[in-house]
Amino acid sequence: MFAANSPRMTSLDDLRQQIDAVDEELVRLLNERAQLSLDVGRRKAASPEARYFAPERERDMLDRLVAQHAAGPLPKEALLAIYREIISASIALQKPITIAFWGPPGTFTEMAARRRFGSSAGYFACATIPDVFGEVERGRADYGVVPVENSTEGVVNYTLDMFHSTSLKVCAEVYVDIVQNLLTHAPDLKSVKRLYSAPIVIAQCRHWLDTHLAHAETIEVQPTGRRQTRKGRRLPRSGRRKCTASRCCLRRLKTARTTARGFWWWATMSRRRRAGTRPACCLR
Repeated sequence: MFAANSPRMTSLDDLRQQIDAVDEELVRLLNERAQLSLDVGRRKAASPEARYFAPERERDMLDRLVAQHAAGPLPKEALLAIYREIISASIALQKPITIAFWGPPGTFTEMAARRRFGSSAGYFACATIPDVFGEVERGRADYGVVPVENSTEGVVNYTLDMFHSTSLKVCAEVYVDIVQNLLTHAPDLKSVKRLYSAPIVIAQCRHWLDTHLAHAETIEVQPTGRRQTRKGRRLPRSGRRKCTASRCCLRRLKTARTTARGFWWWATMSRRRRAGTRPACCLR
């Protein structure tokens, strides 16, 4: 049960003191949890078959926490975001893990990887989907993140084909809402002459582009994030050009307008197969 004192009965200073006391208790409990995680890590280190990343355990824990907090004022999404970072830090205490993702940095695949593993994991980008598989197979990455399906364009056959030709297995999945952003120095849409983007992004935004930028020349580039960041992380200075990008890439840039929405489905792979999980090539 959650309750708060009436603001008429408690001064602002008193409320802030209560928040400070809660923060101190949270820090104490987080350190206590971290110590328990270290103890778990020592137990796992003694077993060659132990897994430091256990998505089924995480899912059960998050489901339990969401059910327990149903009456509280904290939004569900905020609670999940907080605990994903707690889990990420706990795994890093036990054993630092490295994640390979289909790059370059700033793409939706990096966004999916960070949503799955949090900010405490190490990340590096790969130029192609086969490169991601190769890095995991050779042991240079503990896990790899690759796209599986898009709500607009369907499955990524290249990814499914790679599961046929390697020994890697799916160990987790993550869905990410896609929000494409339009980046430009142009003062308005009428001034735009050329649009640079990846083919799949153009397909996702086709209706919006036909409605608002039918007059502009569309130029396909691969992939979107590389186009945005290759010139010192700056947009083309010409005010007549536009690019599309994810919000992750947008943090490296300056100007944006939301243009289209959808979702992608990513698979996380590892050299071990999680019990009860089918290879991605069998997923429906």
